[in-house]
Amino acid sequence: MLREIRNINSYGASVLILSLFTFFVVSCAQKPTKIYQSYDVNTNVLQTKLAKPIRVTDSTVIIDARAPFEYAMSHLPQAVNLQWSDFADTRGPYKGRLKSDLTDSLRRLSLLGISPQSEVVILGSGLKGRGEEGRLAWTLLYLGVENIQIAEGDSLGLRYSNIVPPPRVNAKSWEPKLRLSILADKKEVKKIATSPQDGRTHILDVRSKNEYFSKTRKLEYEYPDLRATHIEWTEFYTPDGRPNLSIREQLSAVHIRPTDRIVVISNNGVRSGAVSYALLALGYKNTANYPGGYAELLDLKAN
Repeated sequence: MLREIRNINSYGASVLILSLFTFFVVSCAQKPTKIYQSYDVNTNVLQTKLAKPIRVTDSTVIIDARAPFEYAMSHLPQAVNLQWSDFADTRGPYKGRLKSDLTDSLRRLSLLGISPQSEVVILGSGLKGRGEEGRLAWTLLYLGVENIQIAEGDSLGLRYSNIVPPPRVNAKSWEPKLRLSILADKKEVKKIATSPQDGRTHILDVRSKNEYFSKTRKLEYEYPDLRATHIEWTEFYTPDGRPNLSIREQLSAVHIRPTDRIVVISNNGVRSGAVSYALLALGYKNTANYPGGYAELLDLKAN
């Protein structure tokens, strides 16, 4: 009897150890990386919308891209609050980079009633801001939402309030149709900067003049020479916060054509995101934002 009890105890212990080992292996296994299909960007909708005044209808999703405090103080009654940083890896070393896992981002868009078929108008601070609404527009375009317009909040002439809007009807869950062509990485930036110039690829630096021409105490330029063309981001927008049609002449003067590859850079991918959206809306379909910006390029990790 004693031997049988010992055998049972030994068997039970073996089962327990095996179960714990199996649990440990399963728990430690990495989740497979989800692969999303890439699609070409279609700028026809953006160009068509830009040629007309913004028209808000009952089906229009209005996004207020300002900070939550500003939104809480006053906003359009039907506007929802969303920031570019909601889709960025702000906890990582380079806060401008997009999150690697898009699941939560897509779920949040669906809960706000936003799908690839939605008509979206994003409002922000215009030239008084830092291009936040443009960066958000670029992000949604990257995810597959093509019907996007942006403007300075007061330009629509609509009345603001602090009323919390009723929840919109949720959109069905959807898979992103990533526009990978409008996102540049560090490797591409370095390749353009170090390859012989062919007149068909350009790095466009959209920081302020003070930043672009900043020098150290040794009178050396603070940032490396990427052979970039410099045009400040505000030149790409009108006072109403819409893409500036007249910038085409300035781009033509520096030999940048609508068919050229244009990689836009700023410090953290916000102002460059705004310019990338503007260029795409103007028909420069081969434009890409470098969301990591100089922070990633020079390994300037966030504190």
